[in-house]
Amino acid sequence: MNKPKPDYEMVKDLEVEGINFSISNKKLTDCRFKSCNILYSGGPFDIGGCEFDDCLFLKIGPMADASNDMEAEHIKQSLLQNWDTLKEYWESDDDVDDKRKSNPEEIQ
Repeated sequence: MNKPKPDYEMVKDLEVEGINFSISNKKLTDCRFKSCNILYSGGPFDIGGCEFDDCLFLKIGPMADASNDMEAEHIKQSLLQNWDTLKEYWESDDDVDDKRKSNPEEIQ
């Protein structure tokens, strides 16, 4: 039996500076990131030919919990709480540019 290939969001030739960017479930090709927070919350990712200048790589949400040996039930509850918080956040009337500059610690 063959394992299915990941269903990546394709991102190519992106150049950004000073944003929070999630790499989860993305295939990045020839992208350039400067002074960014690169966020990983779980799931597959693929990076090829990309440059990262002064970036910080962060595990967030349930992925951070799992890497800290949290129990499965705690991770599940954290995931559900994060989902509710993110949904509320993105449905709010805040300016989109402000959201791009948000602190990832605030949405854990």
